[in-house]
This record gives sequence, C-alpha cells and structure tokens, in this order.
Amino acid sequence: MHAFYPKGEGPSGEPYFAKHGLAGASKQWSCLVFGTAVFFNRKIPEHWPTGVYWNQGDKSTTKWRYSDNPIKPADSFETEVEEGLALVRWYNLKSFEQYQNVD
Repeated sequence: MHAFYPKGEGPSGEPYFAKHGLAGASKQWSCLVFGTAVFFNRKIPEHWPTGVYWNQGDKSTTKWRYSDNPIKPADSFETEVEEGLALVRWYNLKSFEQYQNVD
C-alpha cells in the first residue's frame, strides 16, 4: 500500500513506485503482484497498475512502462466512500495462467 499526493505536497511519483515497487517485486519473485494506493487530492491515473506481472526478462525496471504490463482488470467500478472516491478492480486469475512460467 502506498500514498500519493499532488506534486510538491509529498510523495507523488506513482510511476516510480509502479516500476520499482510493483513491477520490481513481480520481477524478483516471478509472480503476480497486487497493491493498493491512496491518491490524496488528485485523480487516479488512468493506467495505474493495481496488478502487475513481469514478463520482460532482464529488462531494467527503469525502462518498464505501464504498457509492458500484460494483465488488465476484468472489470472495475468506482464508488463513493466516506473518504472520497474508491476504484475497485476485479481480476480473473484463471486468465493469467498463460503468463505463468511452466517447467
């Protein structure tokens, strides 16, 4: 879980966390990685990767882009909660079997 603030008001580098946190963990652990984030006083970036699977071999996480992520949510919806707007995403894990390393 991580928090992102508007630029200049605290941690705001969501691409850095996606590349080195989520994608980096998936690369190191060779598995799907899911995370959550709170975006304070700002919109959730359109391509924010709630789930990540590394399939980029030896590529550096510095060069990883959202478009490199092979997994996408099967469905999503937004809902109002006391603290603001929440985005909920569902993933169909059966569809991810094709990305798993098979020995």
